Amino acid sequence: MKTINLHPTSLLAGIGLTCLAFLAMAQNPQPINPTWSPRNPLPVVLLRDYVQIYEGTPYTVPPNKILMITAFGATAPNISPTFLTVNGVTVLMRSTTTSGAPYDFLSVHDVPRGLTFSSGDVVVVGTGGTGFGVAWGYLADA
Repeated sequence: MKTINLHPTSLLAGIGLTCLAFLAMAQNPQPINPTWSPRNPLPVVLLRDYVQIYEGTPYTVPPNKILMITAFGATAPNISPTFLTVNGVTVLMRSTTTSGAPYDFLSVHDVPRGLTFSSGDVVVVGTGGTGFGVAWGYLADA
């Protein structure tokens, strides 16, 4: 059987580099779960929590809930402008005018992220009396 001869300097260099690698790994701890933060969980929205608010029908946010508006617009083309009012104050207004084919479709607009209303707030959608305004959103626990 053949004996293994190691050069002492190479042996010390290998052990030193190995220790340095382990030390470097210990200095960079990885997060426990990088894809989920307990401080900002995603909401679980049930079908019963979705809300559609039609023009001419004021919606009062129920007690112990918040209303998160996700989009609003008109259900017919050539309706302008569409506005969203809360407690008598207009908070959003968008032009929803579409004209001619192929543009005769629903005029849906995104809203600013995080647009929420508290329980007791009265939300109204309008287009100037045409009856085609609508807003979409969902309820969450306050």
